[in-house]
Amino acid sequence: MVMLVDNRVAGDSRVIKSAGTAARAGYDVTVLGYGAPEAFDIGGIPVLLRPSLTEPPRPPSRHPRWVSAAQRVAGRVGLPDRATADKRRRTAEGTFRRRLERAEGLGTSGKAMRLATSVLTTGLKVAHVANNKRISGQLRLGRFAAADSPPSLRTLVARLKPAPAQGRTWRDLDPLPQRLSYGWEEVLTTLDPDLIHAHDYRTLPAAIDHKLRCAAQGRDLPVVYDAHEFVQGYVELGATRHQAAMELERALIGSADEVITVSPAIADMLRTSYGLAETPTVVLNAPEEPPGRTPGPSLRERVGVGRRTPLMVYAGSVGGGRSIDMCIAALPLLRGVHLALVIGQPDSAAALRFAEHASSLGVRDRLHLTRYVPQEFIADFVAEADIALTPLRHNANTENSMPTKTREYLVAGVPQVVSDVRTLSAFVRETGIGEVHVADDIASFAAAVTTVLADPQKYRDRHTRELRDEHTWTRQEVNLEAAWARALGRRPSRAPGSAPTTPPTELGHPEVDAPHSSHPTRPGAGLLPEAHGAVRLVVGPANSAGQGTAWAAAVRARLGVDAATVAMARPQHLHAPVDLEVSPEQRRDRTWLARLDAEVAATRTHVLLESGITLGGDSISPLVVGEQVARFEKSGLVVGMLLHGSEVRDPDRHLQLHPTTSLFATADPGFVDTLRGRVRTTASLVEWLGVPTFVSTLDLIDYVPDATWLPVTVDVDALASTAPVLERARPVVLHAPSNSALKGSAVIDPVLTRLDHEGAIRYLRATDLAHDDLIAAIASADIVVDQLGLGLYGVLACEAMGAGRLVVAEVGDRIRTRMAPASVPILEITATSVEDVLRRTLADRVEGRALAAAGPSFVREFHDGRAAAAALEGFLGQGARSS
Repeated sequence: MVMLVDNRVAGDSRVIKSAGTAARAGYDVTVLGYGAPEAFDIGGIPVLLRPSLTEPPRPPSRHPRWVSAAQRVAGRVGLPDRATADKRRRTAEGTFRRRLERAEGLGTSGKAMRLATSVLTTGLKVAHVANNKRISGQLRLGRFAAADSPPSLRTLVARLKPAPAQGRTWRDLDPLPQRLSYGWEEVLTTLDPDLIHAHDYRTLPAAIDHKLRCAAQGRDLPVVYDAHEFVQGYVELGATRHQAAMELERALIGSADEVITVSPAIADMLRTSYGLAETPTVVLNAPEEPPGRTPGPSLRERVGVGRRTPLMVYAGSVGGGRSIDMCIAALPLLRGVHLALVIGQPDSAAALRFAEHASSLGVRDRLHLTRYVPQEFIADFVAEADIALTPLRHNANTENSMPTKTREYLVAGVPQVVSDVRTLSAFVRETGIGEVHVADDIASFAAAVTTVLADPQKYRDRHTRELRDEHTWTRQEVNLEAAWARALGRRPSRAPGSAPTTPPTELGHPEVDAPHSSHPTRPGAGLLPEAHGAVRLVVGPANSAGQGTAWAAAVRARLGVDAATVAMARPQHLHAPVDLEVSPEQRRDRTWLARLDAEVAATRTHVLLESGITLGGDSISPLVVGEQVARFEKSGLVVGMLLHGSEVRDPDRHLQLHPTTSLFATADPGFVDTLRGRVRTTASLVEWLGVPTFVSTLDLIDYVPDATWLPVTVDVDALASTAPVLERARPVVLHAPSNSALKGSAVIDPVLTRLDHEGAIRYLRATDLAHDDLIAAIASADIVVDQLGLGLYGVLACEAMGAGRLVVAEVGDRIRTRMAPASVPILEITATSVEDVLRRTLADRVEGRALAAAGPSFVREFHDGRAAAAALEGFLGQGARSS
């Protein structure tokens, strides 16, 4: 059996459960999804992803090119769906508003422009209202298209749809389904299935096309079509794609050998709408019983909310059919109540919009965005919440189906608050497992939440064992297996539970899937050193300023932890010894990276990922990092995050905290914009992952408030120096920035150069030094000028203090207060005072010598590895959660 899916498969619970059922029933099943070419397995079931980049051949046009272009434009003219209309209205109104602003300065000559713009704006608003009324009317009609409505009314409503554009078919309106068919054709020919299970309408053309190819060769290929949605009511697709979906399903559903769907109401409407000979088989979107505790942190651990704090949860798609913004808007009415959104992508437009919306309402601290868990664990994961939400909007699709999440919440035993869509609200009222609110009504939603929170146990008591059993996947497998058997005409030849006849490694395209690597190692040799001991840690891949190496040595020496380091290959001057250095070629080698992940999962107990990067250094994409974290957690590993600085130090927040001294006030705008983008990615990832997070400098607590300070670590004994400080008439002053743009070198360099020319100092400017040479340069100096405009101290400052040198830097009151009662022995400067402070120090050297003398003891107390080991002890003491 081949299952066709129009997504990346991971996260699609219905597909994963169906594939598991097929495997247990004795089918050799392969899942063919849509995405960048990749091969992996989910629960032992092989998954292949293939793109649909192949353009289907187009027949020659019978009209001149300009006529075809005009037809395409004409086809797009008309009333759009609501989301598209909203977007167009906002864009047009913004344009008109800018024109009005320009016209204000034109005096009499601007009157005509203002008048015309006002007329256009009014017309736009009228058209927008009319379009919304049209859509609302269609949705209200759709609410009546249910199983308990009169047959004549169901038939009428089910057939309501926009008239097709003249001469245009579903292939013209939405080319993706046909492109999927062409993109998958070669793989389907290679796999040569006996049965195709087509999930959702977009995969139906590929299934039927391959069925026809097999028929041309004299072989019957049965197809089972799994209608996940009531396509005729799926208005969130937008007008054009919605029309394409309806035309596609109407054209091809009759060619499927079996049709299954997700609810009795939709099954009844499908038969009525398309004149099917049999009512489709119903396979409910029911969850599996969780196999154990969710891998990784629990829901409340991820979002940092205690057990006594009221917590609502929503898990799943955040598309236009869900009123997530309404739930956020209700938070000001629900004092002390938190909302967790379990979503698929932290930096998506929707996720960023939710965060911005919450911030504008002053409730961002009570909105938490966190990542998916494997579908079999969803019920366990959400069980910690006080309320589970299903805030659907009204349309013909939502009126007549019950989402998977409803039954997942039911199995979890969590009281529910749902909108008044027909089937779902009737189920919740009948079972008494929650409360119903008016869809898109903030006050009604808040009232329903308040009612549940007043007596949650009342609703939990209605979650009986019998009710839960009735809505689990086990009950649905019988119907699913029967549909496959009817389509195939027999049961699978392999006995249930026996090994598949085609090993997963033999499936797919050899150029994509075969194990190959340009970086082989000895047979049986590991990429990392052998791991021993109860706790086995790996840190990587940034190793910024050698800190990954230093922290690994600290926990190895002080906690007895087996610690290894991974680092991306760097220029020699940045090199620190590591256990595995990853070359640029290896970072592009997917097979090598998969081998590294597999070895870590099999041999380690803890992983610390640095700077929001995958362990192999190949990606900073939140999705890719999240997938790696999920794999490690499912293998039983405990995963944490380490942040070093500019990847999370928000320039705008820094300007708020340091309005008069921030280097970002005068930094290059392009440089600042680049930092902003990186920070947004990292910040969204940190919240979304919800794993223990550490920061290397104290200022980063301002940007990641829940993080733990992991002090930078240096070898104090190796740094110790007996060379005198500030005894020479012309002291040596060292400035060795790792990044001139972030260290204030534009201010520091001219001052030190001027003092050098005057003969007051000897200026040593160090760049691109190997670490040993840098340490020697520090030991030879009297003064080390570290940085300006950031408000912190880091590795270089600690190395200089450890060597007993006078360190000059802008530390700032925030850091000094956090270190109290300890005093940071660094001479404070700002961009405007650096020259005066240095001249004063050269004239009266007593204070400078005293600060230099205090440096070694300060570094030994906070930065010799003991404090770092103590900071990591709790994390390393966490046992892996059962997978």
